[in-house]
Amino acid sequence: RAELQRARGQIVSLEALQHAALGTVKGKVVEWLAGHALGERPRLAQQLVVEPGWARAVETVLGNYLEAVCVDGLDAVTALVDDLKVGQVTFIGLDGGGGSAMRPAASLLGKVQGPAALESLVGGILAVDTLGEALARRSALANGESIITRDGVWVGRDWLRVSRDEDSHAGVIEREK
Repeated sequence: RAELQRARGQIVSLEALQHAALGTVKGKVVEWLAGHALGERPRLAQQLVVEPGWARAVETVLGNYLEAVCVDGLDAVTALVDDLKVGQVTFIGLDGGGGSAMRPAASLLGKVQGPAALESLVGGILAVDTLGEALARRSALANGESIITRDGVWVGRDWLRVSRDEDSHAGVIEREK
């Protein structure tokens, strides 16, 4: 019984953490979404299937987009945005084209499955295992291209981003899975 209680407590804790990471806890934006029949719409993180070992890289790149509200069409929500007076919300259209685009294995897009909008969010990002590989390929990057390592170090031709803090999105993909 003690083991069962501990497991139940852990599930409740993980669910609370997941709701916070997905932006579904009470607040002005959540109330606004509910008032426009969008509160139960899935979040982007819930629509992703990530190749094992690449979740941290995907979370690093997508960041706040992970809590984007998935809608059938952006046209329907653009008429509503003037009503939002406080807060921040992102919408991802599920009706976009490009779902059949090639997903090269060497790109981050090749490591994740989800809505077609992913192509515009992660399409120009190459995926490599190590920082050494990323640094070796950095000088060959074109404008708009970058490289992400498996452990989430993101490198551009003349920039590098490392994020090691535990944020609300850390582990959101694995928890959702």
